[in-house]
Amino acid sequence: MVMIAPGIQDLRLFQWGRETARAQINLTVDVLPTAGDTFTIGDIVYTFLAAGAAVAGELNVGVSLAASQANIIAAVNGTDGWNVPNPKANIGAFATNVAVVKANTAGTNGNAVATTETFTAVTNIFSGALLVGGLDRGVFVPATSKMLIANWDVEPADEVYHPPLLRGIIQRWKGGEIVVQRGTRWTIPETPFFYEQAHNWGLMSVRGGVEPTGAGPTYTWNFVRDPTGNPDIDTFTIERRLSNGYQHIDQRVAYNMVSRITWRGAQSAPVLFTADGFGRRLKNNPITAALTAPTGEAALSSSSKVFIDTLWANLGVTQYEGQILNWEIAFMTGYAPLFTTDGRADLDFTVASLSSENTQLEVKITMLVDPTTNGKFLTEQAAAESQINRAVRIQCDGTAGRQVQWDMMLKHNQGSLFKIGEFEGQDMVEMTSVETSDQTNLFAMKVVNLINTLT
Repeated sequence: MVMIAPGIQDLRLFQWGRETARAQINLTVDVLPTAGDTFTIGDIVYTFLAAGAAVAGELNVGVSLAASQANIIAAVNGTDGWNVPNPKANIGAFATNVAVVKANTAGTNGNAVATTETFTAVTNIFSGALLVGGLDRGVFVPATSKMLIANWDVEPADEVYHPPLLRGIIQRWKGGEIVVQRGTRWTIPETPFFYEQAHNWGLMSVRGGVEPTGAGPTYTWNFVRDPTGNPDIDTFTIERRLSNGYQHIDQRVAYNMVSRITWRGAQSAPVLFTADGFGRRLKNNPITAALTAPTGEAALSSSSKVFIDTLWANLGVTQYEGQILNWEIAFMTGYAPLFTTDGRADLDFTVASLSSENTQLEVKITMLVDPTTNGKFLTEQAAAESQINRAVRIQCDGTAGRQVQWDMMLKHNQGSLFKIGEFEGQDMVEMTSVETSDQTNLFAMKVVNLINTLT
């Protein structure tokens, strides 16, 4: 059924806010610890030794305050060679002698992680006895900014059961229908990819819980999807306003996740992206007022570079110059809604599941066949025939230090490259590659922008 209504498409408004938050607490260490001092995070007790730390739970005092702080970080994060990563929390870098201890996963469970200490120096101290501030997925939050998107196409993902209760009626559905499941599916059509909101898409698709580094004016967001780690991606509340110019319909959806995101670089266009995702049941509700859209700079296809090497350690070394016409990255995040019998009144999903079968990368690169340009076509043809790993980096550079970078471990999907096409009278070939792994690396996205908060 199509309803004609005087809604004005240009007055549609979309805005968002991150739901998930990881509980955290501050640890201040401004005096060199003493041998025998301890601190506890969760179930792990860490004990300072004068020297010779060698087993789990031990760390050396260090020769200076800076060295001691570095030893704390290495012990908690399990990078010193004898401690393992704390199963409940991690610790960031010390800034002005204060480090943030943060729960490993989002949600209110992190608020139960305990912290204690027996430092000799009274100023060496946790800011509380428990991590605080953890928020669960799916809890509505106020939006923090408008979305820089062309549209947010939403449709219901409801399931209706049609029981054959009535007899004597010659038709397929006979009445007595029952709604048994509710939810939302959505699509964002092709939209320029803006540096100012690129980090939100990284949080929703590649890796959750990432915080920016840097002292300004630029900040770096690193999103790493490795083949063995839990990506724990973040969810967002998305708000929508429909308007006819004098009346509004305000709606919102919680627990939004990206299931597939695609970036495309082509001639005479900015970098464009599309996204498909899902959320819980759409509800009518007032939206957050007085928000502004960030000033946006779109990544440009003409500023992009393509690097192809064999090893992850060599990413960004070998640029393919004078040959690349266009490129496309399609990433399936692996996430889907999971319905469990938890008595939800809204009949929507309880949690999201992560599937390795649905965690996929497909990269298409269209390249000129030019025997005089360093033999790159022949290099890739040989790599396809030998099924050699390809460590691929695609990078876009904007103004004032802005940058977005995608790193991928791939293999050619074809057994060779010899199907030649044509582009403006020139021979060209389209290379299609899919995800592979060196057991350590899969996909990473780096965003450098001027944003140090979630907007």
